[in-house]
Amino acid sequence: MMAHNTQTRIDWDALRHSVPVESLARARYGEPRKEKTTKTTAEWATDHGRLIVGRSGGPRDNQWKFMDSGVKGHGAIDWLVKVEGMTPLEAAERLGSETFTSALSVVQSASPKPPKPYVPIPDNPALWPAVRDYLVTVRKLPADLVDQWHNQDRVRAIVPSAHTPVPYASFPIVSPEGKEVGAMLRCAGTPEQQRDQARFSVKRNQEGSLATLGFWPSHEAPQAQVLYLVEAPIDAMSLYAILTSTVYHEDPQHFVVRACGGEAIKPVHWSGDWAHIVTAFDRDSKGEDFHGKVQEAGLDIPITRHKPPEGTKDWNDAWTQALTRWPQFQFHQHKGHDYEPGED
Repeated sequence: MMAHNTQTRIDWDALRHSVPVESLARARYGEPRKEKTTKTTAEWATDHGRLIVGRSGGPRDNQWKFMDSGVKGHGAIDWLVKVEGMTPLEAAERLGSETFTSALSVVQSASPKPPKPYVPIPDNPALWPAVRDYLVTVRKLPADLVDQWHNQDRVRAIVPSAHTPVPYASFPIVSPEGKEVGAMLRCAGTPEQQRDQARFSVKRNQEGSLATLGFWPSHEAPQAQVLYLVEAPIDAMSLYAILTSTVYHEDPQHFVVRACGGEAIKPVHWSGDWAHIVTAFDRDSKGEDFHGKVQEAGLDIPITRHKPPEGTKDWNDAWTQALTRWPQFQFHQHKGHDYEPGED
């Protein structure tokens, strides 16, 4: 063991590369995704979202990042501190010990500390006009619904950190028990700021700690039998607006729309007692993949794939087009296939 005194010199750079982060990730999460792994990077779909690790010797040599939460680092030291929960000196001792000859022994011998609890960022009333304008003017969402979701604390106006002094729309995500476990964020600044800032992300914790997955629900409907699954909260808002519009008159007590995020689809996202699940994910390969994941769950209820209409990529795109094309541009639900404008 290393002595912690003023005479001790720790070669941090050597320890950083003493164990490949890819080996640490394999020990914790298993084999990476074959279809997403290249000569220079490896990728995992974890309970904490998508993880990308730079392979040793490549251009991202031992750099790693959880894409949902933004937790990232460079090398084995950062991994043990940020993922396994050690202090830097504990990590140095582990990596410097002769018994630590493999990544698996590092993970098995470590005693991870539990992650810090999620700390919500509260709504900032001074920023709400900017976020509201973004949702109503840019995303074309009904102002009364936007105000309703804000009053219900389903959307907040925040600044994610001192390093990101730009207004963001924050959509709290919850566990099946209703506990807030994170937030999906969307930049609500100027077009220039939206180009410069991360336009969409999932914030697990102000400290960068990992946390469990959750979902954004459109509303509370204890008697609802139909669950719609989409990717982003703005898509959920748009689909809710479509279903409750004067065209469809759907009763909000009969359905719920949940936003799952864009990185992983897990049983937590469709938890509950449903008579019918509609996978209304984006009209792309990822949407098809998410639909397949739900189908593979072996649920004993109907599961319908309901894409945004042809010519649109997601439900906000469909909503904004529909505003100028109704009644010619029709939306049909629970049909299991796509309808073209004007089809009966």
